Amino acid sequence: MGRVTDDPTQRPPAEFRALLARVRASDPSAARELVGAYGPALQREVRGRLADPRLGRTVGENDVVQAVLGNFFVRVALGQYDLEGPEDLLKLWAVMARNKVTSSARKRDVARDGEPFAEGASVDVSPSEPSPVALANLAKLAVEARGRLAPELLQVVTLREEGLSWTEVGQRVGGSPGALRKRLTRVLDDLVESLGVGEGRW
Repeated sequence: MGRVTDDPTQRPPAEFRALLARVRASDPSAARELVGAYGPALQREVRGRLADPRLGRTVGENDVVQAVLGNFFVRVALGQYDLEGPEDLLKLWAVMARNKVTSSARKRDVARDGEPFAEGASVDVSPSEPSPVALANLAKLAVEARGRLAPELLQVVTLREEGLSWTEVGQRVGGSPGALRKRLTRVLDDLVESLGVGEGRW
């Protein structure tokens, strides 16, 4: 019996997890496949967030998409996320897009001190998926971020790469799964900012 639908959001969970495992291993072809399948949904999400004409003029759609993807690929390579299926990925990207649009709008508003955006100013409305070079750069950034981790967090990341759940990691290294996860998240927040990934500079 053939496939009922070509909708990538209906990809079987086992197939999705296999793809994500390749993404975690910084496989550029897997990253391209992931973006090709789910990137359009992210673009639609971002476009919806930028529906306000004034906001759309101050925050570039492509900037947000690239920042979300860069942030995601570095973090997923370091074991932060548990994603069981496409729905989990799209929900995560929606949250990341919302946060990026909000933070970018606030930064632009502060920089312009509330002045109206000039008519005729250029607006980025043609998002594109990351090039092979960009994806290779993200893989390098993930390696660099990994090299900056303290030994105890590096152990956590290594165990996550081996497929252990947060509960299993907590049992292995000691400490509650929630506390370990929050600690890694805080460290990655700082690393992503210092590497410029969250701003799309990759």
